[in-house]
Amino acid sequence: RTYSVKLMISKKSSLSDKRSEPYLWQAKYFNQLTLDELYNILNLRIQVFMEEQKCFYPETDYCDQKALHLWTTSKTKFILAYARILPPNTFSHGMVNNSAKIGRVVVDKSARGTRLSYFLMEKAISL
Repeated sequence: RTYSVKLMISKKSSLSDKRSEPYLWQAKYFNQLTLDELYNILNLRIQVFMEEQKCFYPETDYCDQKALHLWTTSKTKFILAYARILPPNTFSHGMVNNSAKIGRVVVDKSARGTRLSYFLMEKAISL
C-alpha cells in the first residue's frame, strides 16, 4: 500500500501555542520520494545524528525502503522536522517489532524550541 498525503496541524491542535503556525506535512513511502527529498532527509539525519550528536552508526540501514517518511519543510523547502515510521513486523536492528516503530526523529537546529517536535510526534502517532 502506498500513498502520498499532505496533512495540516492547525493552531487548534491540543499542542499548539501562540508561537505555533500551521505546518504542511508530507508522508511518503521510499519509492515515492524524489531524489531531492531523499537527499535532504539523509542530509538532516547525518547532520544531527552524526555531526551534532556524534552517533557514528550507519545512517543507511536498509529500513528506509520499508518505512513511511514524515516531514515538514520551511517555506524554502528546507526540512525542519522528520520521522521514519516502520510498519509492524519489520526486521530492524536485529529484531522484529510486532508494532509500528517511530524512529530517526529529528528537528533541525533552527526549529528547536518551537514545539515542532511535539507536532511531529503527534502527527507520526496519528498515522
